[in-house]
Amino acid sequence: RFLLPLDGAPQTMSILEWIQGLGWRAAIVILVPLVAGVIAYAVVADEPTEHRAVATVNTPASPAVNLTPQVANQAVANLRALVSSGAFAAVVADDTGLPPKQVQSSLVSSRIGAGMLVEISSTMLDAQEAIEVAAAAGHRSVQLVLSTELGAAQAAEDLALETFNQSNDAVKEATELYGADPTVQLDLARSALGQAQAARARAVASGATSTELRKLEGEIEVLEAQIAELVPIAADFEVLTRSRDAAELQVAKTRSDTQAIEAVIAAADASVVEPIEASAISNRVPVARKVATVVALAGVLALAVVLVLELVWPRTDTKPNEQATLEHSGTTGDVVPSPIQGDS
Repeated sequence: RFLLPLDGAPQTMSILEWIQGLGWRAAIVILVPLVAGVIAYAVVADEPTEHRAVATVNTPASPAVNLTPQVANQAVANLRALVSSGAFAAVVADDTGLPPKQVQSSLVSSRIGAGMLVEISSTMLDAQEAIEVAAAAGHRSVQLVLSTELGAAQAAEDLALETFNQSNDAVKEATELYGADPTVQLDLARSALGQAQAARARAVASGATSTELRKLEGEIEVLEAQIAELVPIAADFEVLTRSRDAAELQVAKTRSDTQAIEAVIAAADASVVEPIEASAISNRVPVARKVATVVALAGVLALAVVLVLELVWPRTDTKPNEQATLEHSGTTGDVVPSPIQGDS
């Protein structure tokens, strides 16, 4: 069999009617959030005041690139990412003697405008600790943000210096092997050959004897043989000296690059504005936010409890103004009045 209202239209129930029919269960939806809010306020209202200290830094940028807006943005992003890292917090913790987790949770960085200035703040219960952490973080941030570039420059300088030492040692070994610089010996031999050839020419012109001519020609032959022997030696030695000179220039260049980065870091470190004092932060807004969150969660939980009760323990009460329905018999087709059944 089936039930129909007298007017033939389906009967619906609004949310307001459902709430009005909750009876004592409505107290759960009201009292649970209220009690939770009171308890939450009692717990968080007495939280101590925090203190915030701010250090201002001028973000250093690598001197190897032109300082375009894109480069500035990337430099600032690199510094802020560094400040939020656990490794950075560990370094600052070593400087201040505080736990790394406490340091990391207290640090916040923010860019000032569109330039290179960045504020690094530390929020802690102790004002002096906040000042110390903010100051240490300011100096460490500009010292470490270019650590990768500085390390690469120092590695390049070390490699260039190692190459120079090897080339210089090869030149020294060659010099000791030949007794002197082969290129200098070659120049001296060529100069002596020129002088001998000139002396022979003068002797021929002056009518010198054949003995004197043979002596001069012997000297010329010795010098020519000596030169022929020195040419390949001097060529190899010249390669060694050129390699050494190139390595020496590379050492100077890489050392200049390292010094340029160190100068940028030193200038940025000197420009750090350390916090003088820490400002007290009111906890009214955090308390209100926490209490509101607890009340909202308690309200959702209370509503869920009521819905579970509606399913597990349905209401059996009937509204006094409910209309009667007509119950149709499935066998005879007679229509008889029947009251609308309650929640079942």
